[in-house]
Amino acid sequence: MSPLSLALPPAGQPVLPMDPDEIAAALGALGYEGFVHLARPAALVNPAELLIRTLAHDDLDTRLVEALPWLIAGYPSLEWDWLVGQAVSMRLQNRPGYLVELAVALPTKGEELTTS
Repeated sequence: MSPLSLALPPAGQPVLPMDPDEIAAALGALGYEGFVHLARPAALVNPAELLIRTLAHDDLDTRLVEALPWLIAGYPSLEWDWLVGQAVSMRLQNRPGYLVELAVALPTKGEELTTS
């Protein structure tokens, strides 16, 4: 089952920042090489939810921030309407825009990731 099919919180419901250790585990569960050793099945979340809950932080470890363009490039079919709506309601709309620009420059752009 694709992580993109995992349920998202209802639109308009505020989402809280995710604990940095949970972010690392979730990135690992999605296949990010830098954190794959932290992956566990319970950590798997929809990539759009992971992205917005990560962007809700004002200060994060650099390694976590560096993984976000990979997340967008690897999962270009994110639920963008939900993500943008959440970003606007949380006044974070510039953050995803900046990450999209970085993701476009990655060599894996446009390819869906698969997890084994």
